[in-house]
Amino acid sequence: MSKTAGIVIIGNEVLSGKTQDINSHFFCTELRRLGVEVQKISTIQDEIELIGNEVAAFSKRFDYVFTSGGVGPTFKGSFGNRRQWADGTSGVMDENYIRESLLNPRAKVVAGFDPVMPTFQGRLKENEISALIAYLRGLK
Repeated sequence: MSKTAGIVIIGNEVLSGKTQDINSHFFCTELRRLGVEVQKISTIQDEIELIGNEVAAFSKRFDYVFTSGGVGPTFKGSFGNRRQWADGTSGVMDENYIRESLLNPRAKVVAGFDPVMPTFQGRLKENEISALIAYLRGLK
């Protein structure tokens, strides 16, 4: 049995037609290539409670949940740039940072954001981590 995924697209701009969602297509293409079956895509408003409820519901239903847009630090154009961490130090958002953030998300939290990201230790294979890194590297 293949793994399943749900995608939550977050953003008032998408719902109003000001921004076109292109991330769903990318997620579906890459996940299919990795043998993951996308079973649902939901587009919702940028409201924290709504986001939390949708992600929680998807987490119960699918093996993987991907989100795009919404509340939180943007990764668009961030790869290779310096970021300020909550502890006052800084570092570069590179392959090592992304891998560490997926496996130990509380190690380096971006300043101004709560440490709410769950760990993906034991849930993602190396090829899946590499695919996410490639995706983030390509965001311009």
